[in-house]
Amino acid sequence: MRKRQKRSRCLKSKLVRRIAPYNPDVEFVVGDLRGIECGSSRCDAVFIFGVLHHIAEWKKALCEVARVLKPGGVLLFDEPRYQFTWRQLEAGIKSEGMDILEVKTLFFGYFRAYLCQKRP
Repeated sequence: MRKRQKRSRCLKSKLVRRIAPYNPDVEFVVGDLRGIECGSSRCDAVFIFGVLHHIAEWKKALCEVARVLKPGGVLLFDEPRYQFTWRQLEAGIKSEGMDILEVKTLFFGYFRAYLCQKRP
């Protein structure tokens, strides 16, 4: 687990500190999606829960996710339909070289959960 900067000490950082000892072979990174402090093609998986719609530069965040994912790596995230339409979001995912493997509609269509995979 690497700490990005002081302001990243949030609830999620505390949770990572609690679960990290039980997962010694996993490197957890908590930080800014617009500039992930991780080398290119290093991550097997990225998890994002209800964050993209808070980022004005959400397409840049998707670009960063694609950069750090290994070919064949997966992205699991959920989002409300708030800052973008589903069509815009899905076009952004595909434009970054990821395929959408599965979509689940939640909360009467207001939220969607996506499982995506970076193309080899």
